[in-house]
Amino acid sequence: MDRLAQARSILQEAETRTGLRMADDAWPVPPTLRPLLPGGLPRGSAVHVAGSRMILWSLAAAIMGENRWCVVIGMRDVGWYAAGQAGVGLDRVLYLPTGATSAVLAAAIDGADVVVLGSGGALGAGDRRALAGRLRNRGTTLLTTVAWPGAISIAAEVVQASGCEDGAGYVTQRIIQVRTQGRRVMVAAGEKLEPYRHLAVVS
Repeated sequence: MDRLAQARSILQEAETRTGLRMADDAWPVPPTLRPLLPGGLPRGSAVHVAGSRMILWSLAAAIMGENRWCVVIGMRDVGWYAAGQAGVGLDRVLYLPTGATSAVLAAAIDGADVVVLGSGGALGAGDRRALAGRLRNRGTTLLTTVAWPGAISIAAEVVQASGCEDGAGYVTQRIIQVRTQGRRVMVAAGEKLEPYRHLAVVS
């Protein structure tokens, strides 16, 4: 490798580590969540999202972009309006409210870029290991609301809500603390995610 190529390689690696550039094998994430995942979401990974459907759908929307497909399985209370507001292209979503079997999930992984799983059904440990290998081979990412072995864990907690201060009306905005991999960030969630306050990296 000549010096110019070596310099370019070092620069690319530095940009990836600092979040200025996505890794070639990673999906983009919403701007408000980049402090949490500066390198993006690894393709072929499983991601357990707990505590916020808005976070879940925002991640799905970022992966889908303008032309990718999503399969939603085992989730009866989807919240389609919220998914659409988060940016999910609803015309590129295949919905299976039940049937989270190994065969169905394998077919979804083969045919879509992102799979959203609401219930693990009767999947055994062996099924999950085989599906994890399939995710890696296909480069599909699984977003799940149930625990998944080896998954990246993203936990969200509502710390403040506004809109019902007088005991009437409805919630118009929530302040959510989101944590993963030793980092945390505060976001404002109304009809979409917005920056609120970035907190320092924590151990």
